[in-house]
Amino acid sequence: MLVEIEKRLFVEGPDKKGKNPIYCLNSLDCNYFRTAGEVMAASLAQGGPCPNFLREWCFKYLCSGDSDSIQVSASDVTDLELSQLIVKINSASDDNISDLIGDIGAVRIHWCKGNRSI
Repeated sequence: MLVEIEKRLFVEGPDKKGKNPIYCLNSLDCNYFRTAGEVMAASLAQGGPCPNFLREWCFKYLCSGDSDSIQVSASDVTDLELSQLIVKINSASDDNISDLIGDIGAVRIHWCKGNRSI
């Protein structure tokens, strides 16, 4: 069961350091993530395997529920286009940050059109 949850709801980045939840509003609306969490909790409660495929930030968030204390970096973003944009934004100066507005808008349009991973 955990293998199917991993395959359908999580995606791995190029660094192979764990998986992020996919960005899919349909899966969210259908409560697939909630059900996946209940299955994971039941597995742990019954002495079964724990999910060992999550990225560190995701695991910490599930354990604490506190998104403010979690440190996420550009390397935690599995979508190549987004991670490259984050690097550009972080390295931009105050003078040329406005040049990236078009890039930010283009990425947002792509995200709204389909399922993407974070």
